[in-house]
Amino acid sequence: MRGTYVYAVTTARRQHSLGRLGLPDGGTRVLVLAVGGLAAVVSEYDGPAFGGLTRPALLQCLSVHQRVVERVMLDRPVLPVKFGTVLHSYDEVCRALARFRPRLADALAGLGDVVEIEVAATWDLRRTFAEVREEPAIRALAVAAAGRPAEDTLPLRVEVGRLVKAELDRRRAAYGQHIVQRLAPLSRAVQPNALLRDEMVANVAFLVERRDVDELFAHVRRLDSELDGKLTLRCIGPLPPYTFATVELARPSPTEIEMARRRLELGDAASEAAVNASYRRLATRCHPDLNAGDAAATERFAALTAAHIELLRFIRGQDAGEEAHAAQRRYDLRPDAVGQTILLTVRGAEAPPRPLREPARERDAATV
Repeated sequence: MRGTYVYAVTTARRQHSLGRLGLPDGGTRVLVLAVGGLAAVVSEYDGPAFGGLTRPALLQCLSVHQRVVERVMLDRPVLPVKFGTVLHSYDEVCRALARFRPRLADALAGLGDVVEIEVAATWDLRRTFAEVREEPAIRALAVAAAGRPAEDTLPLRVEVGRLVKAELDRRRAAYGQHIVQRLAPLSRAVQPNALLRDEMVANVAFLVERRDVDELFAHVRRLDSELDGKLTLRCIGPLPPYTFATVELARPSPTEIEMARRRLELGDAASEAAVNASYRRLATRCHPDLNAGDAAATERFAALTAAHIELLRFIRGQDAGEEAHAAQRRYDLRPDAVGQTILLTVRGAEAPPRPLREPARERDAATV
């Protein structure tokens, strides 16, 4: 796989090098390509396709990707680009940067000079289970089951298990809410993340102004002291704002766009308004509510809706962010044209790539 790997979008007035720290092995020269005040952070890539990498190789590449983005973040605002983004050439990257400059500039301006801090809270499961077992309702059932044959106490044991889980869930939710309430006033945005293991109580990303990072850490220290050992708090970061803004540059599938075009009975070019009008017209024919007794109506309607979504994604992904009457602009739907198109999406919390967590970056509440 050969091309130009894209790490991030940032601000810069001139092209310059960040040194040899790029993919695939951390030894490729990384350049900052400047176009009209914005810049793409890139390097030449000549290596295996990311989808075919083994897990250790993938983790190594993720680590290199993250280090490059964090290097950029040291002295300027940054929009991370989705891991694995490879375009054809420097020229193509510059053309994309120029075309989407208004949208990217707005996204950077909207973020400001921010970083992401993740606060993870864990508890000692053995200690927590011991506390939960002392809850009156749970203890009463345990006493009632004590000394009786197992086959006679199955309903009681099932109920104990249900109550224990409910109490653990209640405590976990209460702790998570407390952490967010205490730290959210210091952040621009908050996003709870998945709990990766049973010991985790909370895993929350905070979007923080760079100037407020030390104050957030001080609040975490105070909160940790107040919890008096019930939880262990760790801060991860500062990180680029992966959770809150990630750029995707992608090529649409000519085959899928062609299928969607035909399903919506459109010509070789169409506007967003035309796509919506065609969808509404055809939906009245195949909507299940209007075709009682037609078993295939639901399937046809679902396919029509999927085609509508696909074409809207294709059209809106080309939006440069500065055009009047964008809904009336016609887009070329022919396969050759589609194959040359680059789509831009700036995703928020719903679809960011999760960065690696390096142990050296984690800080417990006593050290932040």
